[in-house]
Amino acid sequence: MFLGTTMSGKPVQLLAYQDYEAGERQIKLLYATSDVLSEYQFCQVGANNEPVLHGCLLANGTISLDGIKSVDLSYSYNPDTDNQNGRTLAGFSTKAEPLMANCGPSCPHADYSKYYNYYGVHDYGHQYITAALGQRQTPFVHGNVDFSTYSMPALEKTIQIATVNLNVWMYIIYEFEDALNDCAKGCASDECKSDQVNAWDEGVAFYAGSLEGADGSGDGVLSYALADELCVDFQTCGVDGTADTGHAFANHEIIRLSEPAVDLLMNDMCAETRVYMEEIVDHMTSVLVQALLRSTYDTSTSRTEELDATAKNVARGEAAAYAAAVLPILHNCSASDAAVVYEQLEYDNKDQDRDYVAIKSILEKHYECMGITCEQVGGLWDPTTQSYRKDASPCASSPQDSDDKQVAIIGGCMLVGGAALVVLAALLIAVRQRRNSSKEVQQKKEVENGKRG
Repeated sequence: MFLGTTMSGKPVQLLAYQDYEAGERQIKLLYATSDVLSEYQFCQVGANNEPVLHGCLLANGTISLDGIKSVDLSYSYNPDTDNQNGRTLAGFSTKAEPLMANCGPSCPHADYSKYYNYYGVHDYGHQYITAALGQRQTPFVHGNVDFSTYSMPALEKTIQIATVNLNVWMYIIYEFEDALNDCAKGCASDECKSDQVNAWDEGVAFYAGSLEGADGSGDGVLSYALADELCVDFQTCGVDGTADTGHAFANHEIIRLSEPAVDLLMNDMCAETRVYMEEIVDHMTSVLVQALLRSTYDTSTSRTEELDATAKNVARGEAAAYAAAVLPILHNCSASDAAVVYEQLEYDNKDQDRDYVAIKSILEKHYECMGITCEQVGGLWDPTTQSYRKDASPCASSPQDSDDKQVAIIGGCMLVGGAALVVLAALLIAVRQRRNSSKEVQQKKEVENGKRG
């Protein structure tokens, strides 16, 4: 631990970024952070358009080792350019190959593989966003987009959606996988057990984001906020998922499922913890499907006549962006059906309203394979008429009909064959409740195990 002075004249604690050999002339330091959000950190530079510098270390001065004040180290640096982010939203995607594909016995991660198999590149999220920023075409195997044809409002919306639902979304799952990987290594001490718990907490933190506050009542911009927004439209709010106000059922469940998962991690019950992780990913997937359905409806005949030209362009961009997040999962179930949805929702398909009924039908056909249910998704609700919108009622069942996978029923179990942005400081918002025993959940998951593909 080092002690220094900020640009506002206050003391600041810093940690060494790594171990350094004696005689090193250049070192990296981390600013100590607070668990209190309002006091988290007051040196915020990186890609910030309005950098906060008063909490940054003075440009020139001395630092001392905590407890050894007689040893002062002189330093010099540029606060405007040398205060950099150790973790970025772009990095969530650019680091995917070593973290999610080539990371040892636990890799490639199953959920990540669906996206890699579809797009054909490891950093698909980064490639998608940088292509949008550069207004050029993506280099994918499937799901290519020519952003040179997008309007500026549509590009802006697309980049926002892709950042959260391609980059951050998969990194959340990575953190859960990292917790399971730490668990599998085995550990006897509480100190090393904390690594796996911290990784799980980070997954939930990146799902929620710091702007949600301690109880989820804030104004966030990540997946938690999207789920809360959509639950109003689909009547899937509340602890039972049938209300049109309150927090999303998916959010209630993700928080609820995290406590037993952490308990299991602390007891080295890694396989049992994976059951909870997979259920959490299912809830995350249901929110993506809701977003795709709502944006598709906004580009269908039922809605386009109500929108002006600018709104139509934004709606098309939004639908295509959410499709980019869902299509790899759908493609894992049916390549041909994924191709139909892709063609329908291409932004360049400007002269044709989207066939909402057909897309909804395709998605519902594969809900079981995608790991979700009709009840989780719900239907598009019209608050004016107090009824579901035309052709947008919830489905009643979740039939499985994948033309690309072999499905067999064996002993009651279904087996599916085939195989420059600143990240917000995040806090884990957890209202912990006790779940049924892991054994009961394990038995439940064994019956459903085929759905993850």
